[in-house]
Amino acid sequence: MEVVMIEKDKLVPLAENLRKMTDEDMLLLERSISDLGVVEPLHVVEYEGGKYYLIVNGNHRFQLLTKKFEMEKLPCIIIGRDLPMERVYVEAVRLNSISGEFDMVALIEKVGKIVKKWSEEGWNNQKILMALGLRKSSPIAKQLLGIGKKPKKSEKDSLPSKIGNLLDKNIIHPITFFGNICVIKDEECVSLIREIMISAEVDEEVDAIEKLRQILRKGLEENE
Repeated sequence: MEVVMIEKDKLVPLAENLRKMTDEDMLLLERSISDLGVVEPLHVVEYEGGKYYLIVNGNHRFQLLTKKFEMEKLPCIIIGRDLPMERVYVEAVRLNSISGEFDMVALIEKVGKIVKKWSEEGWNNQKILMALGLRKSSPIAKQLLGIGKKPKKSEKDSLPSKIGNLLDKNIIHPITFFGNICVIKDEECVSLIREIMISAEVDEEVDAIEKLRQILRKGLEENE
């Protein structure tokens, strides 16, 4: 389809934009436009022979291009003429949802090297995310930067070690086993067990449950 330049005064945003963007998203979009220009034209529907054009896809770009970059004419693609509003909203969904998915293995392999290089050059996470156009909360950002990962614990500070210390101090008492079920009458220990059960979902603590069983059985044997 042909890209045409349309005066901003003839462009009308949808009354209810179906896609929401955070302030962080808008900042990333602004950075992209500043660095690369308008890569994707607005998608519009023409009405009354060109009297006005309804923006179906690109409402946030319209805001930035007219207010921040002060453009008088914007690049647009006309996807239809005099369409009913029902059809307009259907097209808005289609245009905003059609996208592929990243191959995470390839992404980590290729882009991960670039991110590592930037980190070694002193770039902080915020600068890296801005350069990649990623939100801090995005799964890709977490994969590339390790955002949200729990630091690995030393053996001394691990939860199994803490429970072992409680056993050594005779704080855990008494421990009674019923098959695979044990009853522990101590609030501090119960709290730690709850923590260890949760941490078992984390990679570096996958053996936490088995360690817990071993420690508790050891404590039971020593108390018999």
